[in-house]
Amino acid sequence: MTRIFGFVLLISPWILPSALAADDLDASLIKRLSKGEVLRKLEPIPGSDQRLGVARGVVETSPEEAFRVATDYEHYTEFMPHTIVSEVKERTSEKVRFYSKLDMTWPIDDLEYECEVKFGPGNRSATYAMVPGTGKGVKTFSGEWSMTEFQGDKNRTLMIYKVSFLPERWYPGWAVRIGINNSLGQVIRAVKDRLKEVQRTPHP
Repeated sequence: MTRIFGFVLLISPWILPSALAADDLDASLIKRLSKGEVLRKLEPIPGSDQRLGVARGVVETSPEEAFRVATDYEHYTEFMPHTIVSEVKERTSEKVRFYSKLDMTWPIDDLEYECEVKFGPGNRSATYAMVPGTGKGVKTFSGEWSMTEFQGDKNRTLMIYKVSFLPERWYPGWAVRIGINNSLGQVIRAVKDRLKEVQRTPHP
């Protein structure tokens, strides 16, 4: 385990597809996103005291390219926070199954699981969930990515990242709330930094 509360996932087994949609941006949020800010939010889940973690950020590239990097599981160890193993077991045009191991921060146990990702139409969205029975340190894990043109600009992308997580053992609610806020920003920034690195690398 490494830094305290650097990357903690939200304790909840449900995803709310409508939370923090791309079309609910007011002028102030658009301005903040345009300046490069990552917006983070914990959404209440009806009928539960848990929360859904949602983050938004804008990158200077097309939705398709942003999606390609966000789902580049073969290279997650190179840029995604705390990922020390990421092995793709199966990849088709419609889905991916991969194994991941995360070096988590105290007091969260390290995590291992296999995850199945289902791609949406147009290479702009995906939903993901842990394959039942494959988790160590985690009972359930799920979420989604979506990429849309930002303010009608095909070369700017609004990324929306959602995550839900239920660990094998109990952790204090305050630790989870602090951790999820940090983790949401870290994941979005990791994709943004990776895109900048890719754009700087000359094509052969």
